[in-house]
Amino acid sequence: SSDLGWVKDNLFEHIQSGLLKFYRTRHPKTWCAARAKNICHRAATGQVLCNLDSDVFIPYDFPYYLRSKMRDGKTIMAFPSKDIYGNDGTAGMVVVQRHHFEAVNGYDESLTLGWTCEDMHLQYRCRMHNKLNLLESKPLCFVLPHSNAVRLANSCDKNIKECYEQGEADL
Repeated sequence: SSDLGWVKDNLFEHIQSGLLKFYRTRHPKTWCAARAKNICHRAATGQVLCNLDSDVFIPYDFPYYLRSKMRDGKTIMAFPSKDIYGNDGTAGMVVVQRHHFEAVNGYDESLTLGWTCEDMHLQYRCRMHNKLNLLESKPLCFVLPHSNAVRLANSCDKNIKECYEQGEADL
């Protein structure tokens, strides 16, 4: 498939070095954010997990910032919905310690939407179960602007308004 060819052509050295892990599945046929994020978080090797969507760019010193904020072991971090330029798209960033993530079995894959609110749902469940403090970060990152049609292209849901409404109902 073309995506596998692109990965091999452009990222092979990073996969071989261990810097990048590449996982691919053919099931389900449509993308579901909660499932994709669980796969990534469970494949990660660190003790602090950060969800970083593919359309978000982080500053060079971002890992150091996260480490400084997560030292107390009783914090979950969330980011504002708008980036440093006012573009929507950074609300999906969540930072949590692995043991807190595992205590709630990660993202809730029973949420039927392909996209929206799974991150807020995870934050809430982690905070309540683990008695965590919520640290809402200032905007630090920026988003590659794109349309909602692109955002939902591989999702099981194609209507952004319905996604938001169902996501809020799930919360």
